[in-house]
Amino acid sequence: MLLFKKVWAIWYVSIFLITFLILIAPTQLLFLQRKAWHSYANFMNKIWAFMVCPLVGHWIFIKNKKYFKAIEGPFLVVANHSSYIDIPVLMWSLPFDARYIGKAELGKVPIFGYMFRKLHIPVNRSSKIDSYRAFKKAESFLKQKISVVVFPEGTIPNTPCQLGEFKEGAFALALRHKTPILPVSIIGSRYAFEDPTIFRAMPKKITVVVHEPITINTQTEQELKHQIYYLLSNTVFGHERKT
Repeated sequence: MLLFKKVWAIWYVSIFLITFLILIAPTQLLFLQRKAWHSYANFMNKIWAFMVCPLVGHWIFIKNKKYFKAIEGPFLVVANHSSYIDIPVLMWSLPFDARYIGKAELGKVPIFGYMFRKLHIPVNRSSKIDSYRAFKKAESFLKQKISVVVFPEGTIPNTPCQLGEFKEGAFALALRHKTPILPVSIIGSRYAFEDPTIFRAMPKKITVVVHEPITINTQTEQELKHQIYYLLSNTVFGHERKT
């Protein structure tokens, strides 16, 4: 079993790096030169996710696709965060153009960091100034009718049996622009790649549950935060208890 894990880890890393360097890096360096081409760059990310996920043994199943078209976007997509592969999983799953809010450290990764900074929204949550800049950048995308994806936990929680505490910034953004929230539960990603050790990466089924969009009316930030927290928590851990 240990030998299999080591071999699989080498295969896992190799697939990610080879496909990234051959397919993504050259096209992104081109498409990121003009804002008008950024949608093409995002499309190539989706193509990469379609290639990589099955090659590394992540079988993704999407439930309730009907909610993607239940109301007109753009959406603020709010998802739980269990693994580094959550972003590729959502790139696979979401049928619309979207930008991701991620921790500032992603912007420091060689090559990938440049692409993430140009296309998405890095944020240092410990800095009020940086958080404000990220908020304004997310606003600009929503005004362009581009959906924004946020993991309100802010990071991958250390406690595997419960979600991390939700930050309120995403819900303030939704309230300010009356943007519908699309809650999404990701089930199984932490078993497919139990961070941070690559030797824990394993072929696994990952289920993406799309919930009914939440339209913004008279809710407060706290009400939205608690409503979505318990919705995602009950879905993710209720499913795990059954299996």
